[in-house]
Amino acid sequence: MEIIFLDIDGVLNNSFTKEKFCGFTGIDKRLLKLFKDWYSSKDYQIILSSSWRIPSAHGDFKQHLNDNGLFWIDETPYLKGIGRGHEVEASVKIHKPEKYVILDDMGPSEFLKHQRPFLVQTSSIRGLEAKKLPLIDKILVSL
Repeated sequence: MEIIFLDIDGVLNNSFTKEKFCGFTGIDKRLLKLFKDWYSSKDYQIILSSSWRIPSAHGDFKQHLNDNGLFWIDETPYLKGIGRGHEVEASVKIHKPEKYVILDDMGPSEFLKHQRPFLVQTSSIRGLEAKKLPLIDKILVSL
């Protein structure tokens, strides 16, 4: 099984995103289309690693993702204050993927040293860019 640990902010939205959800930056329709067009031909599974997975009094962010055609097999556990790398590690231990990639705008220092080669870092300013998609495939094929 190949897994994409998917962040939302800085990946499927950016500093120019006009779409809003419950007063927050929503999902950028252009970035969503780019991701879904690429992903539709893949057999990769998604595990949601974004803060959008955490229940919020502001709105149902997970339902908003579903309403926009994004679905996942699981979510990383929320380990408050420990960091995203440890959350990804806990999920890897559960799912035992053959291959995985982390698609996130957080820098390498947020992840464990052995996870850094599998990070495809996006930019909160630009979000997901088409030039990053072949790198995801390369990581998932070459592991």
